[in-house]
Amino acid sequence: MAEELSRLTGLLYEVGLLKRYKRTGWLVAGVRDPESIADHSFRTAIIASVITALEGGNPERAAFLSLFHDTQETRVTDIPYIGKRYLKAAPNEEVTADQVRGVPEPVAEMSTSVRGAGRLGGGVPRIDRPPGRPQASDPHGGPQRGSTDGARLESSSPRGRGLVTLVAS
Repeated sequence: MAEELSRLTGLLYEVGLLKRYKRTGWLVAGVRDPESIADHSFRTAIIASVITALEGGNPERAAFLSLFHDTQETRVTDIPYIGKRYLKAAPNEEVTADQVRGVPEPVAEMSTSVRGAGRLGGGVPRIDRPPGRPQASDPHGGPQRGSTDGARLESSSPRGRGLVTLVAS
């Protein structure tokens, strides 16, 4: 038990480092004082919960997924877009498994269930609607762009450019 608590303390410290790490895309773009990864995750959680509520999904789940979506960057950093052509980071699920190895089981399960949902690029996380909530429809009739785990991305533009929304099904 003492070892688990020690590892949990280390994990919490590690996640706290996200306050110090700046988003590299903004640095590359020349932004003088870019937001931190923690700032980004917080704002993402707010935006995701608002959009998901408007779409009839579960805003708490959307916020939860958003808060954890970049925790791996404490170990692999925020690799700039152009850098991804040359660098191969470990998969997010693998990094998260390493981060939570040896922590109390409920924390490990919570963290790996978030990572198992995947990123938008590697699988859309399931964001269930609360019981009794109808599914929102795409008012623009845009084509379906992808589908995984009961959710789909829709675009309001026929060519897939423009507003893209996550819609729970």
